[in-house]
Amino acid sequence: MEDERINFCLDVLADEKSVFGRQLSSEAEDSYVQAYTSYMLDSGRVDDTLDIVVRSPGGDEWFSCILTDEARESLRQKLDTFCVNTYAERLPSPPVQDGPAPPQMGPTM
Repeated sequence: MEDERINFCLDVLADEKSVFGRQLSSEAEDSYVQAYTSYMLDSGRVDDTLDIVVRSPGGDEWFSCILTDEARESLRQKLDTFCVNTYAERLPSPPVQDGPAPPQMGPTM
């Protein structure tokens, strides 16, 4: 956890051709795909970008995509399930926001 966020590094376990349009990982080339995102503690939401890296002996290639609100919520639910299954804990809930502060009253005469 850093800067009020929990960072996740996720292995991509999907059909890469259907998701990315081509096969990115390869055992023969010792390359693999990982995705990175963050859970924002103050809002209880997943960051609006998903960063994807293709790691290979020749170097890393980075891609970013903007997530829709629906994709962010779906990913938040999956990350929460991951945390429950792995650590037996849920993602932290955002802090409770108090209502607006009452107006400051000055001295009356």
